[in-house]
Amino acid sequence: MFFHVFFKNFHFYIRQYVQMIALAVLCHIVALILCLTIEFPLTAIAKKVLKKQEQVKEYMKMPPMYHTDDYESCLFSTDELNIFCVVHAIIKPDNSSSVYNQVIEFSSDTKKHFAHDLLYIGHCLNKCEKDLEKLSEEEREDLYDEPFPWRLDRKCMGHLWYVAADTQLFIFTLFLCMIMFKFWKYRKQIFCATFIMSLVVHFTAHYVYGHDGIFLFTPEKRRSVVYDIDKALQQDYFPPYINTGNYLLGVLGAMLYFHSKKSKFNLGNSNLFIVIWYLTPSIGQIFLGITGFIFYKYYFDLPSIWVSLTAVFVQNIWGLFGIILVLGFSAKFKSKNFCNWPVFSPLSRLTYGIYLCHLSIVRPLLGQQKTLPYVSFSSLLVEMLALTVLCHIVALILCLLLEFPLTAIAKRVLRKNQDPLIELKIVKNHTDNNLNHITSHDQGDTLLPCKRNTDI
Repeated sequence: MFFHVFFKNFHFYIRQYVQMIALAVLCHIVALILCLTIEFPLTAIAKKVLKKQEQVKEYMKMPPMYHTDDYESCLFSTDELNIFCVVHAIIKPDNSSSVYNQVIEFSSDTKKHFAHDLLYIGHCLNKCEKDLEKLSEEEREDLYDEPFPWRLDRKCMGHLWYVAADTQLFIFTLFLCMIMFKFWKYRKQIFCATFIMSLVVHFTAHYVYGHDGIFLFTPEKRRSVVYDIDKALQQDYFPPYINTGNYLLGVLGAMLYFHSKKSKFNLGNSNLFIVIWYLTPSIGQIFLGITGFIFYKYYFDLPSIWVSLTAVFVQNIWGLFGIILVLGFSAKFKSKNFCNWPVFSPLSRLTYGIYLCHLSIVRPLLGQQKTLPYVSFSSLLVEMLALTVLCHIVALILCLLLEFPLTAIAKRVLRKNQDPLIELKIVKNHTDNNLNHITSHDQGDTLLPCKRNTDI
């Protein structure tokens, strides 16, 4: 009976056996895929991390750096007390503690590390007010502390500093050009004296304030860019007297450009100038990388005369590079035709929009990161490319919604407001010129027949 039932359902048992084997094979395949894609890579990464643990032990011993509430939600809240308060809590010195000495030593390298010797706290006052309402009077008295020094900072947006500097330099340059045209005979002496004076003022201000040769975007400055503007930016980057040298070099480049266009001398015939013109962007990038490496890598005693001289030279060398590029556009050589590529025309229309929006994009892109920011080539390259793409997208939106419509409206309005008498005079002069071509006068008083011009 048993064998009869077994052989009767033999095909059913075979099918179940095959399904079990197929399921086992499928499970092994899925497990192999999971091992190859997840387990093996994570295991390799874990081994590397464990090997590098000895290198990060120093950082793991550091105390917390900062605790901040949400900055934007505080300022844009509907509560009455929408004030964001930033406090630096300093650790009490204890030279006898080895941990304290290690924290101070680690935090002293501010170009590479965050400052762990102080706690950076940011609180929204409306949130503090709501928390205080939950406490009793005795608990509030226990929290009371003596007043400490504070300041109210109502800073303006970063790019408004640029606009203010540009306006002052524009007015200053107009007065300088008026004086130069008034005393045309001494125009070179006036310009050179003004340029040298601007360099002396820049050198003096940089030496007195005692800043580095270039602006260093350190981790501490990168963290505080949302809440405050760094003193180095306020004193050695935004002010008009810092940028006067470059502005005057731009005026000099424009004057040389118009002079080269009027003169018969063609810089395109000079092979040396063509080579320099092509190498100028590369030289600028190499120069920027070398100066950045020096000031990021090494510490110098400040204030220093040679550091201030380097800062003046670095700030104004870009004006000299700009003069070379501008003069190259006035020269005539075939390889320069790439610069006349039509794709650059619409991109040039976006430059002013990029100028207006780039700092507003830098703030959320670089200043509100949740992860620990660090300085490396890969992170710098990614952030630079992301900033470039976002600035072009926002500038395109500004052009499409504001600049192009307003420009078209302005053209239409100006055409409608044009004096009709002026248009009539232009048409009359045009017809008179055509009539002069229709008939001509011979040496005598006889008129020569001529065909009438159909363009009238």
